Amino acid sequence: MQIDLTQQNFLEVLPTIKNFIVNSDFIAFDFEFLGLDQSQSTLFDSPSQRYDKLRKSVTRYAPCQLGLSCYSQNSDGSYETQTYSIPLYQQFGGSNDITIKKDALKFLQNNNFDLENVFINGIQYCNRDQLNMISFDCPEYFIIECEFIENSKILSSFEIEIPQNLSQLEMVVISTKLKNIYTDFNFTVQNNVLNIEKVDEKTRNHLNDFENIILGVTLIIEMILNSKIPIVGHNCFIDLMYIHHYFIEKLPESYEVFKKSLHSKLPYIFDTKYFAKTEKVRQVLMEYGLDDNSFESLSTFFENSKNHQLIPNNLRNGELDEYNYHDAAFDSSQTGLIFIKLSHLYIGIYESTLKFPKMFQMIKDCAMNRIPLSLTDIEYCDLSKIEDKIGNRPDIIQLSKKSGGNILEKEKLDEEKKLNWQLNEYRINLRISKNQKIFEIATNSSTTYASVCEIYSKSENWSLLNGNRDSYEQRLKSSRKAKNHCSELRNMNFHISRIENIITNKATWGK
Repeated sequence: MQIDLTQQNFLEVLPTIKNFIVNSDFIAFDFEFLGLDQSQSTLFDSPSQRYDKLRKSVTRYAPCQLGLSCYSQNSDGSYETQTYSIPLYQQFGGSNDITIKKDALKFLQNNNFDLENVFINGIQYCNRDQLNMISFDCPEYFIIECEFIENSKILSSFEIEIPQNLSQLEMVVISTKLKNIYTDFNFTVQNNVLNIEKVDEKTRNHLNDFENIILGVTLIIEMILNSKIPIVGHNCFIDLMYIHHYFIEKLPESYEVFKKSLHSKLPYIFDTKYFAKTEKVRQVLMEYGLDDNSFESLSTFFENSKNHQLIPNNLRNGELDEYNYHDAAFDSSQTGLIFIKLSHLYIGIYESTLKFPKMFQMIKDCAMNRIPLSLTDIEYCDLSKIEDKIGNRPDIIQLSKKSGGNILEKEKLDEEKKLNWQLNEYRINLRISKNQKIFEIATNSSTTYASVCEIYSKSENWSLLNGNRDSYEQRLKSSRKAKNHCSELRNMNFHISRIENIITNKATWGK
């Protein structure tokens, strides 16, 4: 079941949302946002560098939709799902300007995203630091009118017409402020009219909705944070940055601090993109013809009746009539289903559905808090540890000019154009070293590494500094020779340090 939230029904539906959250076994989520700038991201990036570039994008382009799907398991092992489509539009607490990336706008339009709904029905949100900085004064027009009403000793009710230039949200905030000033009256907004009603001692309304109205969707996120239940996303590193920045607190400048902060607030996170590439799951998927862990591929794979033998009976929901990808509500719902099915695939139980607590215990060590951070040389972002596990990215290819001298930017651009034409679909990045004597090429696979080395081993203008005489097959096997050597040195230094500590401690005990 899906409920579409709006400004008008948000506070009314909020208690129901809380009930679903606290009774959920896990929650799947997804964001849509008004832009994503990855133009500066390269294969040379360390995790910290990539985080810093993404942080600039996340803080510039606001979220425009949040999809939440609450999954709770029935006694027969099947799952009940309550999905919320939440348009997001920050009117208080953030910047007065909205930045939209042109290609993101085109992407959203091509996927039938209703951007108009965001600006008409979008729900307010801000983190608590932003809330504390908000100063909102009622327009003098309302103060004068209310003072007149109070001094006139009106016994029942009165109406004030609302100026057309005020939004529904602004009027709700104004009415809440007026309640605090004139405690003998209750203020409500309906059909562009502010209704003012005199109340007696028993019915006097002292409720202050101001904080709830301004925090908006942040109240839902805080419910999830307080519940400490598992959350699930797909390729969700950027989505997690959005949660932290817009609903918790400003993103830290440091990648390591971000990981620690996020983990302290959301200790149980699963990512279906990473889960699908774990060795056990990947082997099964490949046996059935799937060598792709993209969201769309996983979704259609599990919906295909040909693959239903991999899914317990009460999880076989058949092929959908419509796939509404890039709608955050649809994506969150599908993410939850993919998560459950991947879990049973990993455990190897296809006949019956495991109880969620048992399933959780059986998958947490292989998949929890491991988030993909694409194009960096780590296996995954490990939210539970300071250090990330090193990946399998090939060494940086190094070239020098046979004629000597500095390498010019034009030469780099010419080589980049040639390589892109020759390698076509392979991902590469090029740069000139600081001293301008070395030309560096980063690749994302041993195949690409070997292919680039093969090209430059026969070049008339460039000298290959990486195993110039190696064969293509030798390069395939030794694409990480330098990096593996560095890893061995780090491990050796680590063990030497441990031995030195043991010796030092023993010497101290002897005293």
